[in-house]
Formats: sequence, C-alpha cells, structure tokens
Amino acid sequence: MPGMKIVVSLLALWLSAPLWGAGIAQPDIQFQYISLADARQFSCVHHKSEIGLYEWDVECGVDGKAHTYFVHLVLNFYPKTIHGENAYELLYWVTDMTDPHHPKNDSSTIWIHNGHEQNFMKVLEASQGIEDDLAYLKLTLKLKAPIAVRGHSMP
Repeated sequence: MPGMKIVVSLLALWLSAPLWGAGIAQPDIQFQYISLADARQFSCVHHKSEIGLYEWDVECGVDGKAHTYFVHLVLNFYPKTIHGENAYELLYWVTDMTDPHHPKNDSSTIWIHNGHEQNFMKVLEASQGIEDDLAYLKLTLKLKAPIAVRGHSMP
C-alpha cells in the first residue's frame, strides 16, 4: 500500500531529522525473522525502499508465507556528548505491512555512549519485537569507521 508507506516515511523523516545519518549499504545489513514460539529462524531479503531516505523494504518467508516490513533505519554518530566521548543513536522502526489494510508499528531508539574517544562499534545487533511480541526482527549491522562531524554534539 504505497500511500501508507509515504505517510510513515514522511512522519519518520519529520520526527527524526538526523544530525548525521551513517550511509548504511545493503551488504552491511542482515535481517532475520525469529519466531518466539519455537525459536525457528528465517532469512529475510531487503532492498532500499523507493520511498524515504532511510527506509528499507524487508521480506521474510515464514512457513511458505511472505511477511513484509517497512523499516526506518538510521544510525547517527555523535563525536562528543555530555555523557562521554562519542555516542551512537540507532533508530530502528518497523512497520508490519503483511496486511496492508492493518499496518502495525513497533519502534525503538537506542543510545550507546562511549567513555573513550577510540570506542567505536564494529557490529551492532538489535531486535525489534513484532507480531504482538510473538516474533522479532533481528538486525545485524556491520559498521565501518564513523566520520566525525566537527562542531556538532548531542546530549
């Protein structure tokens, strides 16, 4: 349902207005659907959405049925914060579009504050509960060295 994707994308862009969004490339991302009922894992395929700057279309085949998700994914790096030397902010927002007439939204924002200038993440794993917390969409993100933006800081 393209209209719903546009509304979700515009709302996400308006709410997040990132200071600096890491250029996340398709090969650096992996999604997995994990059922909490029986701990089975299913691979997912993803591609950059035609809508929005930070959106991905994700499809997971679960027992022969396609589960589709619209994911807003932004990783911000801040070179200096009030809590430490640098920080990452992860916006991982998932809209379940499997039933396009009844999309379901789940989201999380995670802050990671580092205590030393040389603390940089190499791999980030995060899971977002989906389908009334009966499953989760696991994200694995391989990171490259961040590019510091001089003169910007965040709390």
